[in-house]
Amino acid sequence: STRLPCAFSALAIEKSTDHALAVITRQRTALFNLLQQHRRERPSPSIDAAGSPSALAAVLVTDALVVRAEADLRWLDLCESRLMSAPPASARKDPA
Repeated sequence: STRLPCAFSALAIEKSTDHALAVITRQRTALFNLLQQHRRERPSPSIDAAGSPSALAAVLVTDALVVRAEADLRWLDLCESRLMSAPPASARKDPA
């Protein structure tokens, strides 16, 4: 699936930062592919102007899929950035 559950970071990071970064890379690749697919399948803007409710609905659904994939990609960028700036696991203190 191209959806990344919020628990991803906790699960992937517990294994290692490298593992989490590898998961992010795989997820980013899948999302880029999905985004390209949605953009190729996006109905023409002229359909918007046709006034057909079903045509407008198709455009809006595709727009929502594109925007969601873009948001997920930005979130992955943020995760990667935070992982890269976090102290190494050996420097973190256990909350015991």
